[in-house]
Amino acid sequence: MVKAKRPNAGGGEFTGFAAFASHTSTAAAAVQRAKEKEKKSSSLPQTSKGKVRPNPLYTGNDTQLSQIFKRIAKKDPITKSRALTELSNYAFPNNTATSTSVVKSEQITSLSHYFYLFSIKLLMDNNASVRIEAVKTFTNMLQHVPKAALALMEYNVQDETIQGNVIGWIYSLQQSQTGEEKKCAQNCWKYLMDKFQSKDVQKWVVLHLEEILKNSSRAVTLTEALSIRTMTQNTFSQPQQKQGKKKDKKQSQPQASASASSVSEAEKEEMEERFERVILCTLRSCCTFLQENPDTTDSKHLDRWDQPSLLWKHIASLKSSFRRSTYEVVSYIAQFATSLLHNDEKKSNLPSMMLNILASEKDQANFPPLLEMILLYIMSFKNVDGGIAKAWDDKMALNQKQFCKNLGKVLKRACYGANAPLWAPTILPILATLGSIEGQEQLLSSLWSGRTVAVGQADSMSIVSAVAECAMFILVQKLQLDSENENEVITKEIGQQFLDCVEYFLMLDTIGSAAMKAYQALCTTIVRDLCKLDSLGEDMNCRFLAIRDWFWSEGLHAMLGNLGGNGISRLTELLTGVQKFREKNSPNDTGFLKDTLKAFFHSIVCPNISNGETPKKPELSLTSTILKNCSLEYLFNDIEAAETWCESSVIPLILTVEEGKFSILNAQFELVFTIISEISDVDAKKRLWKTVVSTVLESNQKLDIMTAGLKVILTKFPEAKSIIICDELDSFAIIIATDAEKHYNDHSKFKSEEEILDKEFVFLQLVSGVNRLSSQRLISLECLTEWVNIMLGHPIEYGIFTNRHILLEVLLSFVKTSSEDVREASILQLLLRSWQEGGKSWDPSTMNEILSQKNHIYTQFIEQSSITLQNEMILDPVDRSYVDFDSYLWACRAARFMELLRSDAIIDPLELIGMKSISMWKAATHSPARCEKLYLLLLYMLEKDPDHIELVSSLKADEFHNWLAHVLIVAVKMDGENSTRCRNLLHLFSDIAKKIDLEACLNKAVEILSVEVKNDSIDVSFTNRGIVVLDFLVGHLFSKLTPKLLEKVDDDVDQSEVKEGDELWYVSDGQNENSDRLRCTIMKIHTDDFPNLYFTVSIGDKSKQTIAARLKKHAFNPSMKMQEQAENIDPTLLRLEDVLASKLIQPCIQSGGNDKKKIASELLNTLISFCGLRGKKGIGSTRFEVYQIISKFERDLLESVTNSEALADLCSNFQYMVTLLGRSSLTSTSHHNVPLLDFDCSSIYSALEERLRNQEDGFQDEIEKQSELSSSILKFLSVLASTSMDESNISICWELLDISSRSGHRTPTSITEIILAIEKMNDAMEKLPLSAKALAINSKESSISNLIKAFCQWNFESDKFIAVGDFIADEELLPEQDPNINVLDTFRIFIQNEIKNSQNAVVYSARENTNLLFEGLSSPSKRRSIFNILSIAAKNGGELCSNDDVDLAESTEDLLNEWIDGLEDEEAAEIEDDIYVTAQWLPTDLMNELESWKNIPIDPTNENQIALCLLRWNLCLDYFEAAGKADMRNRAHISSYIEKLGSVNEMFSVASQFCEWTDQDLSHLFDSTSMNVSDLDFDISKLSTLSIFRSIELMPTLCKTWWSDDCPKALRNDVSKFVETMVAPETLKRELLRIEQSSSLGELEVNGSCISREVVANYIQDECKLSVVIKIPPSFPLRNAQVDCQRTLGISEKRWRFWSLLIMRMLNSQDGSVLDALLLWKQNVDKEFEGVEPCPVCYSVLCVKTHAMPNLECKTCNNRFHSGCLYKWFSSSGKNQCVLCQQPWSGTKVA
Repeated sequence: MVKAKRPNAGGGEFTGFAAFASHTSTAAAAVQRAKEKEKKSSSLPQTSKGKVRPNPLYTGNDTQLSQIFKRIAKKDPITKSRALTELSNYAFPNNTATSTSVVKSEQITSLSHYFYLFSIKLLMDNNASVRIEAVKTFTNMLQHVPKAALALMEYNVQDETIQGNVIGWIYSLQQSQTGEEKKCAQNCWKYLMDKFQSKDVQKWVVLHLEEILKNSSRAVTLTEALSIRTMTQNTFSQPQQKQGKKKDKKQSQPQASASASSVSEAEKEEMEERFERVILCTLRSCCTFLQENPDTTDSKHLDRWDQPSLLWKHIASLKSSFRRSTYEVVSYIAQFATSLLHNDEKKSNLPSMMLNILASEKDQANFPPLLEMILLYIMSFKNVDGGIAKAWDDKMALNQKQFCKNLGKVLKRACYGANAPLWAPTILPILATLGSIEGQEQLLSSLWSGRTVAVGQADSMSIVSAVAECAMFILVQKLQLDSENENEVITKEIGQQFLDCVEYFLMLDTIGSAAMKAYQALCTTIVRDLCKLDSLGEDMNCRFLAIRDWFWSEGLHAMLGNLGGNGISRLTELLTGVQKFREKNSPNDTGFLKDTLKAFFHSIVCPNISNGETPKKPELSLTSTILKNCSLEYLFNDIEAAETWCESSVIPLILTVEEGKFSILNAQFELVFTIISEISDVDAKKRLWKTVVSTVLESNQKLDIMTAGLKVILTKFPEAKSIIICDELDSFAIIIATDAEKHYNDHSKFKSEEEILDKEFVFLQLVSGVNRLSSQRLISLECLTEWVNIMLGHPIEYGIFTNRHILLEVLLSFVKTSSEDVREASILQLLLRSWQEGGKSWDPSTMNEILSQKNHIYTQFIEQSSITLQNEMILDPVDRSYVDFDSYLWACRAARFMELLRSDAIIDPLELIGMKSISMWKAATHSPARCEKLYLLLLYMLEKDPDHIELVSSLKADEFHNWLAHVLIVAVKMDGENSTRCRNLLHLFSDIAKKIDLEACLNKAVEILSVEVKNDSIDVSFTNRGIVVLDFLVGHLFSKLTPKLLEKVDDDVDQSEVKEGDELWYVSDGQNENSDRLRCTIMKIHTDDFPNLYFTVSIGDKSKQTIAARLKKHAFNPSMKMQEQAENIDPTLLRLEDVLASKLIQPCIQSGGNDKKKIASELLNTLISFCGLRGKKGIGSTRFEVYQIISKFERDLLESVTNSEALADLCSNFQYMVTLLGRSSLTSTSHHNVPLLDFDCSSIYSALEERLRNQEDGFQDEIEKQSELSSSILKFLSVLASTSMDESNISICWELLDISSRSGHRTPTSITEIILAIEKMNDAMEKLPLSAKALAINSKESSISNLIKAFCQWNFESDKFIAVGDFIADEELLPEQDPNINVLDTFRIFIQNEIKNSQNAVVYSARENTNLLFEGLSSPSKRRSIFNILSIAAKNGGELCSNDDVDLAESTEDLLNEWIDGLEDEEAAEIEDDIYVTAQWLPTDLMNELESWKNIPIDPTNENQIALCLLRWNLCLDYFEAAGKADMRNRAHISSYIEKLGSVNEMFSVASQFCEWTDQDLSHLFDSTSMNVSDLDFDISKLSTLSIFRSIELMPTLCKTWWSDDCPKALRNDVSKFVETMVAPETLKRELLRIEQSSSLGELEVNGSCISREVVANYIQDECKLSVVIKIPPSFPLRNAQVDCQRTLGISEKRWRFWSLLIMRMLNSQDGSVLDALLLWKQNVDKEFEGVEPCPVCYSVLCVKTHAMPNLECKTCNNRFHSGCLYKWFSSSGKNQCVLCQQPWSGTKVA
């Protein structure tokens, strides 16, 4: 069945979805009006398809447009805006050139509907973005379909409703407060103006403005007129009446009320918002329209406006903003449309409204436009018959009397706080229009009263300024002929008001920045008016003449006499303004003001200056200002009297100024020179100036005084320079120059002298004429010559570490500008001195400018400076400790020298100083001291300016490489990293890398060495350097060889099998699988690139990220064998092999001698590791000859090992063999020489073992005694162990290591060698079975023990290391580190790895060397490593000795005797047990240290002592924790011992001073003492924090006692927060972890939570479940833990109370942990169920300390007690009675 179609309500066709929009009722009404209008109009524009009319419905066929219009009809502004933008982009693109798919007919149809929406709804929308998009869209429509749009607009203006006038709306929108909306409306209006005639547009705009103003009474009225629909239906349902048919008020008011009552609050707010916006926009549009279309003869506004009164309709509105805008409209009417105001036919209601609003206005923001409106209204009568006077015609305009009354009332209230600078200027022109002086005086008086109620200082000053202007106007106003007898009293009152304004100004207090503009305006007003009054002569017929004498002689003079405080400064400013005004305007001067000032000067000013006291700056400035306003001759009738006054009264005041009071000093000098400048006699001027200089010389602050004086003179009295130059000033300048040199040379006051040097510099600049203030010299040439002599008389001070050489700076500046005034010899000396010193005073531009002026001086300077550099370069250093500093200074001078020669293309500076001389470098190679110096000279010089190396490369190729070879030989460092300096130089030579042929340089090095080795006696130092360079160059040309990989071995790592903590090997060079491998630990596995994994690994003390491909299972490649094939061998390597063997190695062997054998072994290392002996085989070949040499070295070694008589050669032979196998001292270390040679060392091992087994030989003793022999064996083991150690020789290897490490010679090298040997042998053991490893355990532990012993006994002397390169700035250059520091790092990393891999060996070694370790803890450099060794031993070593083996120190014995003196046997025995148990766990040295704390207080300023104290305390805590873990009874014993010592209090007294109480990262805190930190020093703050944290954790009771009894009040809150935020959470977490890991709980089940801070324990005994809940407060241990046993059923209250007390006692007063307390409770429960009663004192069956059961029984009550608990009860109570029965104690001891 088909559903029947529902007919339309109207019976017509479907009208589209727009009919169902929210404005349907409005649309219907609009349709009806459109039909009626269409009947009336017949002559409107037509398009090609018919008439275009606004259509409330969209009747087009475009579905997209239909959807857009539906969204435009929505209420949401965002939806509307987007829909409007979419409509524009779709149908009317902004760019008319852009095509659109919408046809023209659809565009016109959509325009018809849009125009309707635009005119009736969108233009009035409250959302600005909607209006903006609507106007933009309409503008685009005008461009696309202009004819249709204009037709619609012309049709639109025929409408008789407000919304019909779109042109008026667009005009009004141009005054929108929204910038974007205003801009859019202006664009639209501009387009419309091109299409319409201006006359029509004016008519339509006026029509629109009048319609809006007609309906602007209320928001409801305007909304009805606009026909805007709200959400409520039927609101404003009555259709709007047509113009001309007015509503009946009686009918309309009830309807409006009914309508308003049906509107919601939101709709009311929306109406009010629209109402205010539309009206304000309309009023602003009126202003613009009036300005754009002013009245003309042909066109007047009176003809345009039907109801002009509508324009000022809102002048009495309740809305302040409406009134303010209306004031502006009336102001524009008064200027551009006076025809609306002056209508003879009808009196306007505007004047009366003005008077009313003047009386009623209260809004302060409205007064400026209100007063401006009144003023413009009055001035509009200027062109009316009768003039401005007509404005006061009360019949046609304003009532003057009423106006003055109303305005006076407003002025008395300062316009109710309005901004006075905006309205005050309008008062004078208003007052000027008044006809009577009475009215003027009335307004003036009211205005003056208003200053007291003004809001701010600026307002008050603006009002006073207006009063002064008005008073001045009245006073100078010309009198009319009929007003000669005008009231003089009023005139005097007005004059007094002007004086009041002056007094107000003079009495002003501090002026704020906001009021400064008003202050300046007031000052300017008073200055101008005073000058005007002073210029009034007798010929001026004005009111002021009647009171002139009174004004100047009585009024003003009396006021000046009462000045004080800021008044003097204000008067000075006022008179300065008067002076400037007169200089600029040159007014007539009647002399009345001068007379007043003269009287004031002699009566007030002069006595204050002459009383001998230091006057204040204002008084001095005022005096100077009066002198400038009145001449000196005018003030003093006799000029000599003025001079005498200056000399006797003014100049001596200079000495009375306090130090630093420069403002007073400047004012005094200004006064003195004001007086001097007024004197005409030149001799008198000079005499006074000399008096000034002589007076200044008497002062202690002469420099400050004279500098300040000269600045004042040069800035304010430039014409006085001619009188300044005198002998006295020369003497003064010489004194200052001498002082400046003294300060420059005084290094002890380097920082403190900077300020005074700056002062001296300014003075010397001033007097020499090189200051910006003056270019004229103020001293004589003789004085300058003396300056030069003073400066040259002092020795040269290199400026790098000195103050500025200010005298030299000033002299060079003077020479630059006036070189003719200085002798050439002096100029040369100054230039040389500046070049040599450098530093802060070095100025190359000044130097170049001076040198360019004098060619012969330039030549002499270059000659002398180059000779100086050359001589310093070739001299051997006297003291090596200063070579680095001296070299840097030389390089600085060389850099300055070359900087000056940079522009000289002829001179080669390096050639000039001899740096390119090969003979100089060659001669230096035989002097080690000079080698280091030349290296540093070249290094610093090139680093300062790398461009200098280009000068060297200018040599011929052969000469350059010869030069470079010698330079590198000089650069070799013979300790530490030999080739470090060579690398640094090549880095600096990188800019000319293309010009360097390293092979040619290598050939030169071989050539140099071959000559040397042929000599019978060689220079060992030179030869060693040459070998280092040769090996270094070979290493730059070629890579070291690695054995060939013959077969694949299982060495790769499967990434899926890797676990955190695994020990693997890291391939150092990812491009070379056979490169060195480093032991690493897997720290973290990263899965963020799954399935590809990568890892964070730890290598020593560094960490890095890598992939599985770089990780291997073995320490070396197990498949490496010697390379036998010679295919693809670089022919250069073969040549190198032949050259090294034939020219160097064989000559050394043939000549014999130990030195040459050592050279041969070093060269063999280079040959093997780089060349590999891969040349031709057979007899006579290089390979054969080299193998013969190696075999000879091996035979010699075996012979010296087996032959006890050849012991002298054993050390050397070991060294030769070790060197050629890769462990060399000169050439680079090689790790693969043994596999490359396939060297078999079994015979050497056998010989060594046989020799060691021979007890009578003493071979072992010889190894221990001879450090060189032990060192050679250690090197031998380190180089051979990794490839030759197996099950057959592991024992002898470790035994040899053990014996060699016992050598008593403790050096950084020996420690490093032991470490390297152990590490290599550890690596070699990785591949051996456990049975073989077991054979070496004892020897390994002994070796590590020997190492630790050697480390402790080593005397660390870092201060003896002389560092070079301290001034290197290039981060790419390798630093030269202290070898001692390297040893510390190596040892630290080794111990760190051993702790991870072989902890037992470290613990054993620490136990063997405990005393040495505690002694070594005092060394700051070794402290970190030693602390960690002791710490690991404390935590894992167990007790140090048994109770029977305890041997107390003497001091501890004395302390024990002191403690037990006078005690009962039981108590004494308990204390003795405490000490003996403590001695079982704590080392003797540590106990002695703790016992000494009370007697030897710790210095809180000595960080070293504090760190040592805290580290020892942390070790004590480690031992304490380990003892407690072993047996909880140990905790009580040691705690009692520490409590008696008071160690916790001592620790807190030190650590609390440095502790960081705030919350911090605990991981960083615990790492502060670990070995992962490379810093040798400890952070005292973190160490203190850690000590307090661990003390509270491990000794809670003792710490709580300190907090309760001894903690300072200032710290209590910090400590409490520290415990709550840091200690308590972490402690509970760690305690729960210990409980979880404990194996002693048995059937005891324990659970805990860090959140609830509760620990619950359940224990089943005899089928009874016992439960304990321990509640730990957040501030534990400062607050006691609580225990709840009530959950246990079937247990008596007494018993579970006992258990609660037992656990609480253990936690709160026994330093017990939660685990200890629970275990003790469990043991007590077990005993109680066996029938044993607990002790009534401690509530425990088992004694906490001894775990003994109660052993003393009372004979009276038969209760049993622990003996210790009972004696404590007797001691604390003072009674000898039973605890329970209170009977005298009579008990027996029970078993």
